[in-house]
Amino acid sequence: SLSISGISLDAAMLNVIATPANLTYLSLTDCTISSIIPLANLKNLVTLDLSNNSIRDLSALVNLLNLEELYLQYNAVRDLGVVTSLPNLKVLDLSYNDLSAVPTIGNCATLEKLDLTHNKLTDISAVAALTNLTHFAAADNRLSDISALQNCTHLAELDISNNELTNISSLSALTKLEALNFSRNQVTTLPAWHKDCALVTIDGSYNQLKTIAGLAGYQNLNNILMDYNSI
Repeated sequence: SLSISGISLDAAMLNVIATPANLTYLSLTDCTISSIIPLANLKNLVTLDLSNNSIRDLSALVNLLNLEELYLQYNAVRDLGVVTSLPNLKVLDLSYNDLSAVPTIGNCATLEKLDLTHNKLTDISAVAALTNLTHFAAADNRLSDISALQNCTHLAELDISNNELTNISSLSALTKLEALNFSRNQVTTLPAWHKDCALVTIDGSYNQLKTIAGLAGYQNLNNILMDYNSI
């Protein structure tokens, strides 16, 4: 494993770092990296953390087929590109980038945790194919429709706060959901979950709810935040 942080790395230094082809863990955070071409031969990587850089192009990752965890938060990524074809990926963090769309990502069937917080997304319909997701975050985007999430029935944690949502009724299909944050939207009605749902924490503050009576009877629910509604 190798971890470097806070040091400016040029292409020559990256070539040296990428020399040991048997690396399975590599973390290069806050290193002013813009090109990751030298990393293309690290085919044994299981975990790669490139957060807090200036990366736009991910094409060098196309042959890193053993990757299970990929952290790219705080970069300048606009296109998921080859990441969508990595067959063993379980964790993908692309928060705080420049994504405007989520392409077809059905090939990432193993994906369990996906963070798309603070991008420019208006459509997440492709997420419907990720039926193994347990954690999904898409806060701080421009979403008005989250119906695709009804297929993600293994979701345990969901953050869709600070979007443009008015209807979240499709979430009633998510009976394994334990933590939900839909604060700072324009939601008027709560989903009709089954009384045996796993919900423990719900944050619906800063919406347009007129009642939360529907939350009565959920045995596991112990943390309710509903500030600044019309209740």
